Amino acid sequence: MTAVVLRAEDVHVVRDGRPILAEVSLTVRAGEHWALLGANGAGGSTLLRLLGALVHPTRGTVEVLGHRLGRVDLRELRAHVGHVDPRHPPASPLRVRDVVLTGLTNSVEPLPRWRPEPQQAARAERLIGTLGLIGALEDLRREHPRLATVLVTHHLEELPAHTTHALLLREGRPLAGGPVGEVLTADRLGKCFDLPPTLERHEGRWSVRTARRA
Repeated sequence: MTAVVLRAEDVHVVRDGRPILAEVSLTVRAGEHWALLGANGAGGSTLLRLLGALVHPTRGTVEVLGHRLGRVDLRELRAHVGHVDPRHPPASPLRVRDVVLTGLTNSVEPLPRWRPEPQQAARAERLIGTLGLIGALEDLRREHPRLATVLVTHHLEELPAHTTHALLLREGRPLAGGPVGEVLTADRLGKCFDLPPTLERHEGRWSVRTARRA
């Protein structure tokens, strides 16, 4: 059986007395590419932070690369996980190379007086070349077939063509999860976003049209 990369079991997250996630379970295996879909406030970003070893659940268990949160040094574990949050801008202007190298120090800025070793700098350059600026996720999938990814979005049009699985979230609770062909149906998406959608798929990419209820 394909190795498990990420696992969440009956996860609950409560912040300031307010439930953010409830009864969420998810298993991501090597080579799978998941999409977490839901309206604003559905809990997708919070679930991604759990899977990225950035926060702990209030209740339930989360395992990242075989390590259970609460029993492992998160700083050490995050060195093996890539987590991109567009809402976390750097405090100072950085070169792309500097941003990539922060993955070695588990920091959002280069550490004072820290310098990468030659092989680390060379690997950073290779990664930059692999990512490029267009079609980065598709290139990663081809070059690293066992890579697992999890993407959070509110828009089906943003899903890469190679997306294999999806989890629909509504108000912090899962509606459906599994292979995209089974999960992304008009009926389920209508319940998730409270809109009656019309779905289309062409060459692996999704598009959706909605008609608001009167």
